[in-house]
Parts: sequence; structure tokens; C-alpha cells
Amino acid sequence: MTLTGKETNYYIARYNNSSDEHSVLRFNSYNGLFSAVNDFEQATKYKTFDEVKQLVNIHNMMANLTNQAYEYYAMKHDTESFRLDENGDIVTEEEPVEEQPTE
Repeated sequence: MTLTGKETNYYIARYNNSSDEHSVLRFNSYNGLFSAVNDFEQATKYKTFDEVKQLVNIHNMMANLTNQAYEYYAMKHDTESFRLDENGDIVTEEEPVEEQPTE
């Protein structure tokens, strides 16, 4: 497992026109339905924008047909993690460990 680096994920999000709230969506594979959640960790992650774009289009069509107060859109979420030294500064590369001479 890599602990450091950058990860990019895409999400389906929605805006509720009546309550002025934004949320991201989680897909439930058991019942095939989407539900709103309030953080990225609980939401369904997609690796490409194209996957999300197609789902956003479908959700917006359904919302329009059923007169829902939602507007769906794509979200890009980048996370970066760094190794820190004892001062809290980012370690840019592995520093070689000095070996003690053996006798």
C-alpha cells in the first residue's frame, strides 16, 4: 500500500434547489439506488470523469421528468499525502540511512 502521493477521484453530487444544500451520492449495489451523503469517504468513488458525466446526465434527465428539486453535477476530489519529518516539514525524498561501521 502506498501511503504518500496524489489520488484523484470523481463523484456525483447534487444541489437541492429547495433547501440550498449540496451533497455527494453513494450507490447501494443491493437495491440499485443512490442516496445522499455529506462527505467524500461515504460517497461512491469513480476513477474517470466520463463515468460520472454519463450518470450525471441520466440523473438530470430523471429529475427533470419527475419534477425533482435537484440539479446533479460532477465533482473532482484530489487528495495528497506526504511524509513529514520531526519538524513537520515535507520529506521530498528518502534520505539514505548512515550505516555504522562494523568491527
